[in-house]
Amino acid sequence: GSAIFVAVSSVASPLSQVDFYSSNDAGNLWFSTFGIGQARSPMAMLFDPNGNLYIAAAALLSSANGGQTWTTLPTTKSQFHAGASRSGTLLLAGEQGFENLAAGGQGAISSFPIAQILGVAIEPGRGVWAAGPAGLFGLFPSSPYSASGVPGIAAPGRISITTPANGSTNIYTASATDVYASENGGVSFLSRSVIPADELRAPYPPLVADPVVTATLFVAGRRLYRSNNNGDTWSALAIVDPDPTRVV
Repeated sequence: GSAIFVAVSSVASPLSQVDFYSSNDAGNLWFSTFGIGQARSPMAMLFDPNGNLYIAAAALLSSANGGQTWTTLPTTKSQFHAGASRSGTLLLAGEQGFENLAAGGQGAISSFPIAQILGVAIEPGRGVWAAGPAGLFGLFPSSPYSASGVPGIAAPGRISITTPANGSTNIYTASATDVYASENGGVSFLSRSVIPADELRAPYPPLVADPVVTATLFVAGRRLYRSNNNGDTWSALAIVDPDPTRVV
């Protein structure tokens, strides 16, 4: 579809207001909802199979109407940076480790070698990938990257995983300067510099892969950037928030 959802906070403050923007025409016209919560950057947006929106921020925020109104859900932990949804389970991660919001979980999660988790994604059939200042890690028994991380990927934050119709597994992650893409299940990664060097961005820029049109990716600084070919080339969309001190 043509709907895009974006959450915005200040990059300058350790705990800042979260504003929500939505577009129904692929980013040409934006609608806003201000002050829905607070976040310590980075934060994450995710969806469940019923179409509910979630923002993993200082608390877990939820919307059942496309972001028009928001509620805070009860959790045992706080200060979230990342989240993933699969089969009705929300897996959250942040300053205090992992939290599952439904019984059963998503299989075994290996001991994570760093304390701060900034990105998390679930690879079908294998397990959890997680990222933070120390690197990108595959947290499942068959992973060669459970202890030392993927070589050559420095300080990633967000992670997205897609499974195209050809049966492959595509894994994407982003650092402050580069987007990394693997189209072979994490065996190898290629990097691209997307956000201009002089553009303000979050310390760990948000990265999203379209789960339906799996070749489509988004990454953001002050504006959104879109790739329609698995991250090989990128184009810039309109600036989301006119305030020059704020980032997506």
